[in-house]
Amino acid sequence: MLYHDQLETPRLTTRFVTEADIETWLEYTSDPIATTYTAPPGKSPGEFAEMAMQLTLQRYAEGRLGLQALISKETGELIGKCGLLIQEVQGVNEVEVGYHLLRRHWGKGYATEAVSALVRTGFAIESLARIEIRCAPDNTRSQHVPEKLGFQMEGIIKRTLSDNIVDTMIWAMSKKDYESNPIRHMRINAFDLTGRPLFLP
Repeated sequence: MLYHDQLETPRLTTRFVTEADIETWLEYTSDPIATTYTAPPGKSPGEFAEMAMQLTLQRYAEGRLGLQALISKETGELIGKCGLLIQEVQGVNEVEVGYHLLRRHWGKGYATEAVSALVRTGFAIESLARIEIRCAPDNTRSQHVPEKLGFQMEGIIKRTLSDNIVDTMIWAMSKKDYESNPIRHMRINAFDLTGRPLFLP
């Protein structure tokens, strides 16, 4: 699958992350509230930031997609990450859209805007048949995104996260559901590797 960055929404652009982003991302990994559901036990903020970076770069290299940097068009600063992720579940590859924001940018609709862009390109450009969102059952803030975007809650599974067994909600949208979803008409720009605009049907 050819994975695209350089997506452009009304307020955001995306790009693949680089090692230079680690210093900025320390704001996220040092925030105990923002990382309530993501921080690995026993890791310092610096170790967590480095581990997250290496995991993303490994995903890029292995063709398993990965989180992209979210850049504010107004300020040019990195405000979070969002991207498609290939996850193996019981021997089957599923595509999830993941998202994390620096806490000072919560409550502004950025997560919904970014996820909408990745969902649209996932179906319209990457030709996916289904996209999932996963979150903890008590992470109500994260749940607002799939609820608002029309994902269907399919159930709760148990999975291993940082050597712990945790409950995880599975939200999903099929290509058929996408066809009648307002996301399909969201105004975004996407480009190929040479910078030429891509047509989004």
